[in-house]
Amino acid sequence: MIEAQFSGPYVVAAAIAKRSVFIEDFTEEAIRRPEIEQLLRITKPVAYPGSQTDQEYKGCVVIKTRNDNVYENEVTHAKGDPRNPLITEEITEKLNRCLSFSSRPFSQENIIRLIDKVNNLEEVNNMTEIIQLLVP
Repeated sequence: MIEAQFSGPYVVAAAIAKRSVFIEDFTEEAIRRPEIEQLLRITKPVAYPGSQTDQEYKGCVVIKTRNDNVYENEVTHAKGDPRNPLITEEITEKLNRCLSFSSRPFSQENIIRLIDKVNNLEEVNNMTEIIQLLVP
């Protein structure tokens, strides 16, 4: 599972198969899905010229289909980078998805309060207000 977390080809294959990658994609069961294994056989990582400078790290994915269609996307700043921030709705969705993997469930009331506190950090006097909401 650790190898999958640091494997560019695995992450790309999972993203192609599901159109997203999240925590559930790094379980033994997910890693062994037939469609992932099939995509891994045809996924070839290639160094991207100029992908890393002192200022930024670029990523590019090029998908070539059997019928010679080419789909390409370049990302200079990953989603969540200060230069490409998540919007409030994305933060809320990501928080809810992450909390669903907690070994102890969070109350919906605490989740709502936590989101409110994080969205209004300038009004938080003491970080214990947030930390207490993180204890299920």
